Amino acid sequence: MVLRGKEFEYNLLIVDKKEDLRDYLVRLLKGDEVLTKIGRAFLEGDSATGGIMEEGVEYKGRITFRLEGEEVTRVLHLQTAGSILEARQRLEHYQDILLLDLSLPFHPLEKGSIKRGLELVEEVKGKSPSTEIIVMTSSEIPDLAKDAISKGAFYFLEKPVRGEFFKALVGAIIARKESEKLSHYDALTGIYTRGLFDLILEKEIKSLGKGSPQGERQVGPLSVIILDIDLFKNYNDTYGHVEGDRALKAHSRAMADSLRKGDTLARCGGEEFGVILPNTPKLEALKLAERLREAVGRVVLHPKGVKEARLTISLGVAVSSDHPAEELYKKADDALVYFAKRERNKTCGYDSQGRVREAKEIFQEAD
Repeated sequence: MVLRGKEFEYNLLIVDKKEDLRDYLVRLLKGDEVLTKIGRAFLEGDSATGGIMEEGVEYKGRITFRLEGEEVTRVLHLQTAGSILEARQRLEHYQDILLLDLSLPFHPLEKGSIKRGLELVEEVKGKSPSTEIIVMTSSEIPDLAKDAISKGAFYFLEKPVRGEFFKALVGAIIARKESEKLSHYDALTGIYTRGLFDLILEKEIKSLGKGSPQGERQVGPLSVIILDIDLFKNYNDTYGHVEGDRALKAHSRAMADSLRKGDTLARCGGEEFGVILPNTPKLEALKLAERLREAVGRVVLHPKGVKEARLTISLGVAVSSDHPAEELYKKADDALVYFAKRERNKTCGYDSQGRVREAKEIFQEAD
């Protein structure tokens, strides 16, 4: 299954002390479909016509590969570096693929060192296990390929690099990564699956009280929203599964558009959805839940034979300042189930006494 409507992007860093090889590999990969040349300007000429490429130039292009019998085109970011020092700077940002000359100098003016190249392989895999590393060398040191693979390299290339093979290898790695990503997305709605939701929630729970790995923010209260589309089975039975699928997609888009950058939305099964809100205290989480409820309420559906139809959602909210973080999913779901037995199209959470209450009642208590 090839996921439609998703534009995955992949980062490739080419690290080699020889500018002509870096230039050749970039030209080979970008082909005739370069979108943008970003980063610093060229010193001499234009690489697309055989000029000399300045170290550190970044390209944004496209790569086409086969996935499950279909041709797929994805955005590819290409960057280059000529030394370990420069490579480390580039590796501060995640790279999907690293093409690395093992005979790499620490500084552009120094001689290369196989030992330092192997150390960099081990260093990168230790910090970023999902980065696939292709190493290359012209050295004939015995067991060098074995040493590189044992330190985490994905593939070992001997120089001179055969261009079409290298291009096919990059395509194969991206196809594999694509398949891994597809397992994290719901095929119908394009949002995350329950499996990835659980992984992200576990990561957020572990990071409570700590800064993020990038140091971008201090992680504070963690909130979780669990929601159901009200009476969705009735809608499905009345108008059929095709119309039901359309409704799920429309409501998923409305919810995704209502969330902030950094929030996580997932389809947890059937008509149930989950939302992870990092660094979000109770009242803010309840307001965001209300925003989701209102956004879904504005979605107008047009099942066959009906001028218009609307669905509503009911939501339960739980916050780590009130409950053990490991219980947030269950607590949010418990609140939803408890309140949905009484009323629909409501947001509910826990008041200061730990009782399930409608959001407006909790707002009043806070005032």
